[in-house]
Amino acid sequence: MTLSRIDLFVVVGYFVVLTLFGAVVRRTRGFDDFAVAKRSVPVLMVFASLCAAYIGPGYSLGFTAKAFGAGFAFLPAWFCFSLQTCVVGIWLAPRLRSQVGAHTLGGVMMNAYGPTAKVLTGIVSVGLCVGLAGVLARAGGTILAGAIGVSLPIAIFLITGVGVIYTLTGGLKSVVATEGLQFSVVLISMGAVIAFAGHRIASPQNLDQLAISLTSSTWKSTSVFEFVGLMLLFFAGEMLIPPYANRALAAESEGASGRGFVMAGIFSLFWFAMMATAGIQAREILGSTSNPDGVLIQLAHSVLPSGLLGLFLVALAAIVMSTQESLLNAASVCLTRDLMSSRWPDRRQLAVARTSTVAFALCATWFGLRAPSILTGLLIAYSMWAPTILPALVWWLVGNRKGEFNGVLSIVSGGLVSTSILIFHVASGNPAVAIVAGLLASISGGLVGSRVMRTAVQP
Repeated sequence: MTLSRIDLFVVVGYFVVLTLFGAVVRRTRGFDDFAVAKRSVPVLMVFASLCAAYIGPGYSLGFTAKAFGAGFAFLPAWFCFSLQTCVVGIWLAPRLRSQVGAHTLGGVMMNAYGPTAKVLTGIVSVGLCVGLAGVLARAGGTILAGAIGVSLPIAIFLITGVGVIYTLTGGLKSVVATEGLQFSVVLISMGAVIAFAGHRIASPQNLDQLAISLTSSTWKSTSVFEFVGLMLLFFAGEMLIPPYANRALAAESEGASGRGFVMAGIFSLFWFAMMATAGIQAREILGSTSNPDGVLIQLAHSVLPSGLLGLFLVALAAIVMSTQESLLNAASVCLTRDLMSSRWPDRRQLAVARTSTVAFALCATWFGLRAPSILTGLLIAYSMWAPTILPALVWWLVGNRKGEFNGVLSIVSGGLVSTSILIFHVASGNPAVAIVAGLLASISGGLVGSRVMRTAVQP
């Protein structure tokens, strides 16, 4: 891909502005500021940062690629993510925000199930965040390498390095602020892609017929079990992963936390529809022989004028970077609060969080050069997170009685079953098998633990 001088100027200028905005304008004043932005994030910033976090490569490049071959067939499954985000906003996010002393999900699990559950949650959270950060480093590096013509290792280093600069100086506050900026830029540039592509298509009727044909053929070839499995993956897979939970904990009030999630869930309906539309437009303009994984970038390169193309590419790469740095920030906070002493002085906790951010960034850079595809990485993360942490966390948040044994047994049971299935590739035909089996094991473990505890306290 060859960019004009105007596009290259936009790319370089955007990264300079982003770095200055994140590093200079937003400075951290203590660990509480670094971890949860002193719990002062307003509702609009909760909304914008959540949107920026989920419209990264998986929900833009990946969804456009799926629509390129399947039309609108998978929209109902994608909308399950929208439903999940609204459910979290209505019932769970305000309850998370009410946990005033908690900086992480591990802190919430400590209140619910004790120190063992806290440590287990911390281990899973750190592993999940660093692994996903590596996958995103590769995705963002691939975009940037194609945009400015550098090698993939250099692009991954730039993507990770620039984000680490403003994460170190500003913590979550800086991440949220830059995500809000990038959300606006990506939304404008993506709207431009669809508008210019629509202008390029001579006959809208042909586009409608293509969408109907792709959608109906995909529905006929997809089993009900596979489709239900995808719906479950999108509903439960990302529910309250650490970066999302941190937004709930950092909101200025319980109401702001809940409304931010609900607004982000409603917006995702429109975003997924936009991605599906872009995929079908790409099929009409580029033809069926194009590589599905790169059709969004190919479409933008085909229809956008100089200047707008550079803005689109750099915004897409940068929003990947923000999602990555959000994960690194969450990992460092989880390490500091869940796996080390929360009684350390504030200055020492801040130093540990900053040091671990750099260490995790190096790990993510290394892993980014060896990471699987973005879709594979996401499915592995979904299959690990939801069965391990989600049942015990939701059980506590909706008001059920706490107990150390049932929480720990739920976490261990779900984690062992889902990990075993992934290792032995039993779910290779349908990744939903791992998450379904893991969730059932986690729920069963929690119920058995509750029964044992009730039996133990009876005279």
